[in-house]
Amino acid sequence: MEEIQGQKEEEKKSYGKKRKSPMGIFLTILPLLLGALVVFLVYQYGKEVIRERNSHNKELIHEAIAASSGVNRTAAIFEKLNKGEEVYLLLFGDESFRSDSFIFSSLKSSLEEQYSGKLRYNEANLPNTATALSGYLSLKTMETGAQPDLIFLSFGDHDEPYTFPYYYELLLRSLMEKNILKRRFFL
Repeated sequence: MEEIQGQKEEEKKSYGKKRKSPMGIFLTILPLLLGALVVFLVYQYGKEVIRERNSHNKELIHEAIAASSGVNRTAAIFEKLNKGEEVYLLLFGDESFRSDSFIFSSLKSSLEEQYSGKLRYNEANLPNTATALSGYLSLKTMETGAQPDLIFLSFGDHDEPYTFPYYYELLLRSLMEKNILKRRFFL
């Protein structure tokens, strides 16, 4: 009888002392290791994409600076106005800077009064609630024709805050591809 009780006590004690097999430990840790590896690889990929984008942007900036400086372009516009020549403007954006807006009409009248030149303008056919994306899509179908001396971009009021920087950069890159940005001054 004592022998049976001794075996029962040993069984009770052994329940808490079971050791896990090496395979069980490996299978427990494996998902954690794989998850950490995936996070590390995604992080490395993201760093590489950002590095490539930054180097590409630096090249574009250096190229734009080498083409000409903004001060010279601004001075050239005012020289044309002083000589009485025509300055061609492109209005590209939402309702806040249209040909019938208060801002543009007061700017036009004050420049024409102060200088003897004439302002000629073209307004892109965009809706009043234009976004940077609609500007980009409109630019893709727009005929370049005469090159503007000054381009007014007015976007952001109706854009989503998370997508605006992406589409605005896309718009600027498209202007560069059409060879408008390298020779013009933007406001």
